[in-house]
Amino acid sequence: MQLTRLMRRSGKAVWLLVLVPILAVAASTAVTMRSEPSVRSLATVSVIAPDGTSTAATVTQAVDGFKSTVVSDGVVQQAADESGVGLSASDVRAERIGTSNLVEVRVTTQPGEDGNAAMTALVEAANNALFASTIATAEARVTTAEQRYENALAEREKETAETGLLLPMEAYRAKAAEVTQLRVALATADSSVDGEAVRAALKQAIADLARIGTSVNSYESLAESVTRTRTELGAAQQAVEDGHARLAAAGAQQSITIADPTTQSTRTTVVRGAVTALVLGLALALGLVLLIGLLRKPDRSVGPHERHRDDPSRDDRTDEPGSRKREAALT
Repeated sequence: MQLTRLMRRSGKAVWLLVLVPILAVAASTAVTMRSEPSVRSLATVSVIAPDGTSTAATVTQAVDGFKSTVVSDGVVQQAADESGVGLSASDVRAERIGTSNLVEVRVTTQPGEDGNAAMTALVEAANNALFASTIATAEARVTTAEQRYENALAEREKETAETGLLLPMEAYRAKAAEVTQLRVALATADSSVDGEAVRAALKQAIADLARIGTSVNSYESLAESVTRTRTELGAAQQAVEDGHARLAAAGAQQSITIADPTTQSTRTTVVRGAVTALVLGLALALGLVLLIGLLRKPDRSVGPHERHRDDPSRDDRTDEPGSRKREAALT
């Protein structure tokens, strides 16, 4: 009801609801007819998950990530700079095809611009941005693994320098064989053998064997740490290589199918522009009419009943029969 009163109060300004949309459509048609039709490029992109998995959840996540990345301002600007084509985020559209890992990318360019070059640069920039986090994480793992491996090597070298044993296990085996030989010699010794000397040599060999055994235990622990960190480093390096390989596959020619550019018909462009101008013109005209009705004072030439309806500030009880009788009595 309030809108109806505002429309009625605006008077002849209601004609703006007809005039403004007509002017908007006429202006849009004139501008569209003078401009050259735009060119649309279409590509089907096979999206590859950065982490290499292919479950339904990871594929959906990768597709959604690609769709949002390929239309982002940063990626579009980067593709525009690389291809030399004037692109904005509004010129790029991306939609998933069903539930597959395929995404349909549409790029609108002006006549004379290389739409295919813009499409190729756009997909490449989107894949680089999509894989950046995964590859950066893998490279960080490599840095950490390298540091651990170097520390393990340093600890092993330190242990070797302190004990003087390059191969503690070989030294332990050699010393164990010496102990065995001395025990055999002592057990089979006759009067011609100096038993005291053999016992002293055996005692020293047993002490050396115990010392070497301690070094072996420490060295084996350090050697295991070296082996483990070397394995971790290899796995991290492989993850980086796999990430770059998947990135290369995502940008390979087999993963992108670009159709021949198509020029939009002038008629279609004019109709779309006219419809948009009509909607915007109606919205603008309606806003102007309501604003005029709100600012214009009620018409004093209308009857008391109409003035009362246009003046919501009056108390409705004054129209009741009892109120009119009381007013008559007072007069």
